[in-house]
Amino acid sequence: MPSCKSSLLRYFLAPGLLIALWGAASASEAKDNNPVQLPGITEAKTGLPYWRDLKVIQKNKISPRANLQAYETQDLAKAGEKQKSQRFQSLNGLWKFKWSESISSNPKDFYETNFDSSKWDEIDVPSVWERKGYGYPIYANVEYPFKAPAFTVPTDNRNHVGSYIKDFDIPQDWSGQKVFIKFEAVSSAMTLWVN
Repeated sequence: MPSCKSSLLRYFLAPGLLIALWGAASASEAKDNNPVQLPGITEAKTGLPYWRDLKVIQKNKISPRANLQAYETQDLAKAGEKQKSQRFQSLNGLWKFKWSESISSNPKDFYETNFDSSKWDEIDVPSVWERKGYGYPIYANVEYPFKAPAFTVPTDNRNHVGSYIKDFDIPQDWSGQKVFIKFEAVSSAMTLWVN
């Protein structure tokens, strides 16, 4: 069976539900005048990395569509229980997790397949990390959770980062098939590496 290690970078801007998240990430030092660059992430036309560019809504993502699931038989499709399909794999469960106060304190090179995450905590996915004791909840129905003269994505400790790692195997009979990773909810920006 082919083995996969996936990687995700999530930059926290507002609280949100994490469902079926896929992994871990890395970043270099961040300063407002020297934005963090991530491997494989090029700059937008504004000169900012995509995760800081407020004009970028999505990149390398399929267009929104109906929530459909492929099934092997009509009977399974009529039953509508995707967990019983051999064309579905849930990644819900315990994931390796590292919470960082800011992008500059995020673990370096953790998207690499040989990165040692053995000392990281574990967290349930789906979950909300603030409800698990990391950071603090931001509840804002009137004001932004931070002040800025011109609204920009902060790189300091007002913008927390969660790094996730999950090892999993893709079934061998999926070889040659289109495989989609579905994120049912992510708060703010994320980057995914599948190694």
